[in-house]
Amino acid sequence: MGSVCISDAACHIPLCNLHPGGSLLCWLFTKPSRVSIMFTAYTTSGTPASPGSLPSSRQLDSAPFDVEHPNAGFIRGSLPDWYLNAPATLRQALHASHQKTLRSTHALGPVRNRLLSAQAFAAPLLTQAFFERFELPLDVEAFQLMTWRYDGSWKPNPLEQTLLQAALQNFASSNRSRFDPYSAILRTGGLRYWLIDSAQRRYKVEYKDRLDIDLEQFADFCHELDLGGQYQAHLDSVFKPSTPGAAKAVATVFIDGERDSVEVLAHIAMMKGDISEAAYQMLLSVVKPDVHAQWGGRGLRYCQLHMLDTYAFSGCLLHGALLIQQDIADPDSEPCLYAFRAVTPAQTVRVTPGFQRQPRGSARQ
Repeated sequence: MGSVCISDAACHIPLCNLHPGGSLLCWLFTKPSRVSIMFTAYTTSGTPASPGSLPSSRQLDSAPFDVEHPNAGFIRGSLPDWYLNAPATLRQALHASHQKTLRSTHALGPVRNRLLSAQAFAAPLLTQAFFERFELPLDVEAFQLMTWRYDGSWKPNPLEQTLLQAALQNFASSNRSRFDPYSAILRTGGLRYWLIDSAQRRYKVEYKDRLDIDLEQFADFCHELDLGGQYQAHLDSVFKPSTPGAAKAVATVFIDGERDSVEVLAHIAMMKGDISEAAYQMLLSVVKPDVHAQWGGRGLRYCQLHMLDTYAFSGCLLHGALLIQQDIADPDSEPCLYAFRAVTPAQTVRVTPGFQRQPRGSARQ
């Protein structure tokens, strides 16, 4: 799992994910599981508390805790240097922001508790509907739809999906009559095949617990059941409730959580010395709902990133990736800040002197 980093220098800054609870020590050292950075909404109420401007002369204070604390020595020895060497005001700002993230996480709890995974939502529906249609009580994840296919060299390349995975596709009309005679519904892991005639490329295929169900009928059944549509309705009921007040409340807790997380990430990047004072103040202003954020006295523009973009193909959006630039006539000539989920520690988000667009059709490592 990658990490998310913010930087305006060449060095790398992995940023910590926020967890529902635990000590600051645990939070600083726990490997991140998922971080999402979004700067897409600026309408909620409740301005985060400002840590204030940092003093021009940073007096290092390596004692983050009272020396009278019985575990002070152990804690100081376990914390990273970038935290120990940070000014006390910045450590206090990080602590305050961390407390806000804990409250934001707690506020998100009721919303997350209402959300079911696709598997938990769809499996009971498919099991019941399958029994009603085919009069077979079975585990929809213990049986699979095997679609027989060949690769480019005409070697068997069967696609094996559990009945639940297959049913969630809904099967459009164009995909309901393309089953090879070898295709079947059988027990998961119950497919065996071997070559018996290399000249004619004939194979012997064996099935374990194959069900006598016409595959086109199964595809029609899945299309009519529309598990995908039902699950989308479930998602909408959680994230977009019909009551306007409830919908606004859900949006608010998510946006507040994102803002609080970004504020923490900004503090850590500043403590590590990986962003400038100007970039740090810009990030702090970005998360405030009623502040017109600026960078070096100029407004901001936020860009989503795409990859594989050509004249024939619109490419795909890189979720969790963001480019922040100054809103000027030639923004690519000024410093820009990248915030994204890094694949490796060497692939960080950073502020660079300028943004160089890659020509279409060329490759970039």
